Amino acid sequence: LYNNNKTNTGVITGYYEPLLRGSLTKSEKYKYPIYKTPKDMYIVDLSSVYPELKKYRLRGKLKGNKIIPYDDREAINERDDLEAICYVDDRFDLFFLHIQGSGKVQLETGEVLNVGYANQNGHKYKGIGGMLLQEGVLQGYG
Repeated sequence: LYNNNKTNTGVITGYYEPLLRGSLTKSEKYKYPIYKTPKDMYIVDLSSVYPELKKYRLRGKLKGNKIIPYDDREAINERDDLEAICYVDDRFDLFFLHIQGSGKVQLETGEVLNVGYANQNGHKYKGIGGMLLQEGVLQGYG
């Protein structure tokens, strides 16, 4: 319990850190990669010329002599040229690790890797709740 006035009321905070099971080697069991930042990703910072764009996280890749938007999650997952830190056994746990931004991966050897947010693809975040509503899996209220 923390407060500034030494009473028995205050603020308690919590932090969720997921623990995933993984391997440094891809296999039938461990097939979902946690990627390093792709080497073909460019950060586009136009804020020195257009200050109103400072809040946007622009990411792209080269196509010829143009920078085009970076791949979305589906396209990234289809690629086979990206470098993985490790592989995990559950894609839903991996999805929530992406949302949380950091976590731990326990390898079969018992070693634990700390993994954390390094970058993002520049596309707008799509929350799972909204996607489930859109697909009709869940019904909204209100």
